[in-house]
Amino acid sequence: DGTGTVPLGSGPLDVRGFWPPEPGPAVVCLHDFGQTGAQFDGAIALLKAAGVRVLAPTFTMPTEKPDGHPELIARLLALLDWLGVPAPILFGRDLGAVLCCAFKVAHPTRAGTLVLQNKHQDVDADQFKAKCKKDPNYVMTQYMDCWDWIASVLEADKSKIGANVKKLKGKVVLMWPCHFKGRPDAKQSNSKVAQIVASALRTKLVDSYGWSEEKAIEHLRAMLPNP
Repeated sequence: DGTGTVPLGSGPLDVRGFWPPEPGPAVVCLHDFGQTGAQFDGAIALLKAAGVRVLAPTFTMPTEKPDGHPELIARLLALLDWLGVPAPILFGRDLGAVLCCAFKVAHPTRAGTLVLQNKHQDVDADQFKAKCKKDPNYVMTQYMDCWDWIASVLEADKSKIGANVKKLKGKVVLMWPCHFKGRPDAKQSNSKVAQIVASALRTKLVDSYGWSEEKAIEHLRAMLPNP
């Protein structure tokens, strides 16, 4: 309960969370590039209050490029082995969501449901205007980030295109903030990219625009058995 270090063969791994010895539902959180496990402190507190085991490791991500991050996949597998957890829910944000998919493709039996959350693009109208002012090309480039790499992860092995997607079928939740220039897009008429990503993952889109941490965790908890 709190923070600690797990002694893996590839080197120590800093973790934070709530992990009592009693068995029960388990969630492992994967952070975005440039972040640490602290990105999930709010989620950890909420899941702890519900009695759900939750752990957020801090990975050193050398690059944002969609190369599958095999060294991080290996460390995550070693962590699950060390914990003795066969197939926890994986909760990833932005690049962490890409890692969730890459891990599921590499080790399909070692991950349960994938909960993928797009936080980069959850902005209100004022934030959207500020981003456009800072970068005049923001409207054109806002989707050219890690979410554009999901397809690259799923089709990393060109001999198994399609097969990789089947490994994720029915076991993916995609939280995506649907909006148009920072204003709610409830009908998703201006959220074509989100729909394309959901289609690639063979799942339905969950509009998470403006969601609080509590709302996201409430949605995640609905997929868990009672602890």
